[in-house]
Amino acid sequence: MRSVQGAWINWPHYQIVCIALATSLVVTGDLFLYTVLPLHYERLGLTAFQVGVLLSINRWVRLVSNVIAHHFLSRGPVLGWLLLMLGLGTLCMLVYSIMTSFWLLLAARITWGICFSFLRHVGIFTAMHVASCGRVMERLGWLRGLSALGMFGGAFLGGWGYDEFGYTSVLLGFAILSLAALPFGWLSQTGRASAAAGPAADIPLRAAGARVWWLNGFIIGLVGSGILMATLGLLLQEAMGDQIRMPGGAVGVATLTGVLLGGRAVLDGLASPIFGAAFDRVTLRWLEGGLYLLGASVLVLAGIMFTPWVLIVAVTIVFLCTTSLSLTMTTQAASAGSRTLAAFVTAYDLG
Repeated sequence: MRSVQGAWINWPHYQIVCIALATSLVVTGDLFLYTVLPLHYERLGLTAFQVGVLLSINRWVRLVSNVIAHHFLSRGPVLGWLLLMLGLGTLCMLVYSIMTSFWLLLAARITWGICFSFLRHVGIFTAMHVASCGRVMERLGWLRGLSALGMFGGAFLGGWGYDEFGYTSVLLGFAILSLAALPFGWLSQTGRASAAAGPAADIPLRAAGARVWWLNGFIIGLVGSGILMATLGLLLQEAMGDQIRMPGGAVGVATLTGVLLGGRAVLDGLASPIFGAAFDRVTLRWLEGGLYLLGASVLVLAGIMFTPWVLIVAVTIVFLCTTSLSLTMTTQAASAGSRTLAAFVTAYDLG
């Protein structure tokens, strides 16, 4: 057990709230495209293949842009880069709303991938900067939690707005709304506008080989955000058919899949600060080993007892395990330095 001073959990620092809000505001356009573009692409004159490219290219770009973000942010100034990327994120949403050319949309998606690498890097090190008294994971938990809830709200508003107002109107509205990200971004860096992104001075560095972080990041990304999320609907359909009987009536497999995937964002939002506060007080080596073992065990159990309810419980537990592992690994990678964090998040994106 490690000693942590003060209350068991504290309210988030205002800088964390501001950077989470700023990021959430500019991410809304990205989430909207994931939700709506597969339904709307024919009206834009796009093909299904082009939609696949547009929705994935921003992640492939991050395999390179994560290293670029480390290179520039480790040399400062953070504030200038942050405001530039927030502004470019808003511009990308504007392009989504008024352009139908595949190549212009592709350029905007590539630009957004670069922006996200910078925003994620700044967000993590902002939380590290304000952490004190051994509360590093609690601070990162608040960042992750607030960002997840903000993104969930944006995805919900985007889906609802598309049905009510249409594709272009919603994206234009999001672009205008995202201008508020600029003052929030500026406030998030109050007191450190000229500082380079890196570990806070009072956080002890933990030496770690880059290959360790590549492996951990790849596993967490592959299982939690890759295979499981991509195949969840098919697994549920195989286990329960097209519907599952629940109190109050039958629920379709698509609805249940959406609830579980959306519920993951809510779980992230509610659980991350609590988990972070708890993990600040335990020995991480044993905790991480236990989380890997628990996640693997419930997946094996779900494969043996292949029933709808066992699968739902197993998926929920695995989501909580990957949330916890992502939180602990991100904290340690960031504590080891900007380069190590870049290696970890790049491997996560690759997974």
